[in-house]
Amino acid sequence: MNSTHPATLAVELELLLDKERENILAGAIENFAKFTQAKALLTEKLLKEPAPEAAILARIRIKASRNQRLLGAAVCAIRSVNGRLTAIRGQNKALSTYTNTGQRQQLGSNGNVRFERRT
Repeated sequence: MNSTHPATLAVELELLLDKERENILAGAIENFAKFTQAKALLTEKLLKEPAPEAAILARIRIKASRNQRLLGAAVCAIRSVNGRLTAIRGQNKALSTYTNTGQRQQLGSNGNVRFERRT
């Protein structure tokens, strides 16, 4: 990434966006910070040079937008999984039932009672 020619920098940014996409699809979240820093550095260098061809910029915009959508979907998926895991962990804490008069009651809410769900 030592090049200073605008077209070369733009191609490097394109390749970086492609690698970022591969990592997003592979779920390699440990690399996201590295990609963010590298993109910022390349973008900063690119802004100091004359603008590359419009076609190259259009491809970069499309790839960056695509990666942003993928990252957004990944964040939604992680939040969904987290919510589901929280719900699963909470299932053994208490059991909601109703009395013969229709009043709701909690069984095992003090944590001393364990329930086993059978299917």
